[in-house]
Amino acid sequence: MSLRDWQRNSWLVEHKSSPEEIAALFAIVERDLANAKVAGLADDWRLSIV
Repeated sequence: MSLRDWQRNSWLVEHKSSPEEIAALFAIVERDLANAKVAGLADDWRLSIV
């Protein structure tokens, strides 16, 4: 099954992103990386954040 098949079946929908959307996603990444460094955080939760 190809990606075109997925698109024909509406399992994938084309999405146009904006610079603002990308910046917001990068901000979430930065936040999560900072949170993963919190002292005392359980290792499994630390990995879940990142």
